[in-house]
Amino acid sequence: MLVAGALYLAGKPLTMPTATFSFALAGALVYGLARLLYWRSGTAGVPRLWNGAWSAAWRSAFGWGLLMALPALAGGFLWLAILRHFGAVPAPPQPVALAWLAPLAVLAAPLFEEFIFRGQVFGGLRRSLPAWQAMLASAALFAVIHPPLAMAPVFVLGLCTAIAAERSKSLLAPMLAHALYNAGMLALQ
Repeated sequence: MLVAGALYLAGKPLTMPTATFSFALAGALVYGLARLLYWRSGTAGVPRLWNGAWSAAWRSAFGWGLLMALPALAGGFLWLAILRHFGAVPAPPQPVALAWLAPLAVLAAPLFEEFIFRGQVFGGLRRSLPAWQAMLASAALFAVIHPPLAMAPVFVLGLCTAIAAERSKSLLAPMLAHALYNAGMLALQ
C-alpha cells in the first residue's frame, strides 16, 4: 500500500491497476522478507507449501482444498442471498475493474493471505493452542481485515482454510480453497 499511498500523496488518483499492483507488491514483499528471515535465522517450523512427496502432497492439497472450498462457497452464496434479500448488495465490479480484480482475488490474495494467516498466524497459534481454538482465532483475525459486509462469509472461509491447512499439513490446500472461493464469489457477482 506504500505505492498507492505515495501516488495518492503525489496527487494521482487511486485506480484499480494501482491498487492491484500495490496489493500484489505488498504481499510479495511480506512473503519474500518472511522467507528470507526464516532462511537467515534457520527457523524451524516454517510454513510449507507442501509436506512430503510432491505426488502425495498434491493429492492431499487438491482433495482438502476442494473439499473445504465447498462449505466456504455455500456460506458465501448464502450470505450474498441474505444481502440481496435486504437490498444491501454492493454493486458488481465493472468489466474493466474485473480484469484487474480477478487475478488479484484468484491468484495474489490466496497466495499471500494464506501464507500470512494459515502459515504464520494459524501455525503460530497452533503451537500453543488446540486446533479448534487456533482455527477460530486465525479465522477471526482474517475476517477483521476484510470489509464489514464480507466479514461473516470470510470468517467461514478462514475456518475452512484452517481445516484444510491442519488436515493437509501444507499451504497448497488452503490456497486452493481460497482461490476457488474468490473465483466463485466473483462469478456470482
